[in-house]
Amino acid sequence: MLVFSLYHNYFSLEHGTEVHPTFFMHRNINKPYHIDYCFASRKFNEKLKSVEIGDYNDWIGYSDHMLLIIDDPAGIRTQGPNIYKYTFLLFLNVNLRCTEV
Repeated sequence: MLVFSLYHNYFSLEHGTEVHPTFFMHRNINKPYHIDYCFASRKFNEKLKSVEIGDYNDWIGYSDHMLLIIDDPAGIRTQGPNIYKYTFLLFLNVNLRCTEV
């Protein structure tokens, strides 16, 4: 199964042209990088509602990584256990926490 970057899809960006930093080396605002990603299937990408990156001032006290927020596309988690046959998610950062609000 192919997976695609939710961030790049949502913001219509090519890899390497990221404009929202997700990491600040040594918590230094002058050392921004985009190194945190969330990949998902084409089906998940097509139903994606929103992608947000946490603000530096809100999150730097907790981590040098900013929060990556992926809105549940079209209630995909409510479609039952068989959804996992069709949707594959790969989160590539140990700092990413998924929580239900």
